[in-house]
This record gives sequence, C-alpha cells and structure tokens, in this order.
Amino acid sequence: MKFPVIRAFLATIAYLTSHVLVIARILWLPTLLMMAGFVYLMPSMIEAQLEIAAMGESADPAEAFSAIGPMLRSMGLLYLGMAILYPMMLAGVLRHVVRGESPSLPFYLQFAGDELRILGAMALLVIMFFMVYLVGVLGVFALAAGLSAVSPTTGAVATLFLFFVFLGALIWFVTRLSVVFAAGVDARSLGIAESWRATNGNFLGLFGYWLSWVVVMFIISCLYMAFAMSGYFAVLMEMFGAAADPAALQEIEQRLLETQRDMWDPSKPAFWPFIIVTYVYTMFYTAAWAAGGGVAYRYLTDGK
Repeated sequence: MKFPVIRAFLATIAYLTSHVLVIARILWLPTLLMMAGFVYLMPSMIEAQLEIAAMGESADPAEAFSAIGPMLRSMGLLYLGMAILYPMMLAGVLRHVVRGESPSLPFYLQFAGDELRILGAMALLVIMFFMVYLVGVLGVFALAAGLSAVSPTTGAVATLFLFFVFLGALIWFVTRLSVVFAAGVDARSLGIAESWRATNGNFLGLFGYWLSWVVVMFIISCLYMAFAMSGYFAVLMEMFGAAADPAALQEIEQRLLETQRDMWDPSKPAFWPFIIVTYVYTMFYTAAWAAGGGVAYRYLTDGK
C-alpha cells in the first residue's frame, strides 16, 4: 500500500490536538530543564564570544584561548544536557504514539533503554550522513574536474547537474531514514534497518508528507521569531543587508551578540515573554516532529 500523505498528515494533527494533556505531561519537565540549562549557560557563552570579537584579528593567542576555554566548557555542558533531555522527550512521545504507553506520573523523566537507543541512532545517523556527504561531494568534484579539463562549458553544466543529482540522493537517503526513532522504539533497536525496510517503495509519499510538515513548521517558526525574537530578527536582517560592508558588518555582529545575550538575561524586561514563548514552542516543535515520525511509521507498517 502506498503511503497516504493527506490521511497521515491529518492523523498527526488529530493526534496532537486530541492528546494535548498527555503530550504536555511527557514534555513539560524535560523542556523546563532544557530551558533552565540554556538560561544558565547561554549568557557565559555569548559573553565569551563578545570578548573574542572585541579582541579583533590581532588578538594575542593566549588571551584568545583563555576566552575560548569558558565558552567551550559551557557549550559542552549544553550539548551534554541536550543529549540527555532531547532523546528523553522524543522517547516519551513515541512510546505513546507507537506503543500507547502514557507516563504513570505527572511528568516523564527517565533515561533508559529507549532513550539510549535514540541517542545511539542519532550518533549513527550523524556518522552515516557525514560519510554519504563526504563521498558524494568528493565524487561530484572529481567528475566535474575531469569534465572541466575536457571542456570548461561542459564542466560547468555537468557540475550543476551533478549537484542536483547529489542533492536528490541526499533527500532520498534522509527520507528513507526519517522514521528511524519510531522504528527503534517499536522494535527496541536502533531502528536503522527497520526504517529502511518500512520506507521501501514509499519515498514520494513520505517526501510529500515531510514537505508538508516543513512548510507548516516554517510558518510557525517565522511567527515565533516575529513574536519572541523580533529585536534579534531585525538586527539579523540588517546584517544580511550590510554583507558588502566589512566595517558595518563587524559592528552589526557585535549588536547581534548583545541582543542575543539580553534575550537570555532574566534582568531584562523582554526575558520572560521570550522564555515562555520559547518554552511552548520547543514543546510543540518536539511533539510535532516526534508524532509525525510515529504516525508515519504506523501507517507504513499498517499499525502493526
């Protein structure tokens, strides 16, 4: 059976709207802990970036290294926290979508088999994608260089053609593995082989399904940025407009970092509206992608 794009898309929306309380019970505490980590660590990371930017290109290497050290420590702690909490959030939602399991407590906070398998699948996907990307880029450049040696015009046309072929291959590869976390929760494995089998022959349907979600989430993300990050977004647009002026660009980059720092500063008046909207947005964003993968997997496997 071919993948039913519209039915699966509407089923995901129906799931999200009809299980709001369960989803909130699963996500509220891990998301809160993640937000707390960002509030605690982001200011020090941005301060270090501002300090490095203020040194200029002629900065003393020892002084620059002393500023980079705290930034790397904060960044490492932030990624460590995300590596624990994000698989937890995905696993909690997918256990409900795929297995029908709801948390027995008013919150979901555990890191066990499902979470470890999702984390392992994430690491394996990064390695696989990097290898595919590296081989593809090297192959495209090698073929383009060979054809350019024969004819520069032919080489230019061939490079453009090969780029789109490579891009299509990447999209196909990512789509085939797009239900890996749901498959892993269902099969209690990393889910790579299960996702590959389940998506066989359903590329076009799945591509249309995920494209629909990309459009929806793009619109919601733009609304989020317009409401919660209007100051940051305005400076970002200003930076794009000044791309041809290095001096102006450096000054705008400084203001961009300062704006970003103020967003995470509890003493600033815009902090609470930003953090509340970001908290809700993070829960919705996570729930939508997790539920999207879970519902798609259930349709691919006929709910088995």
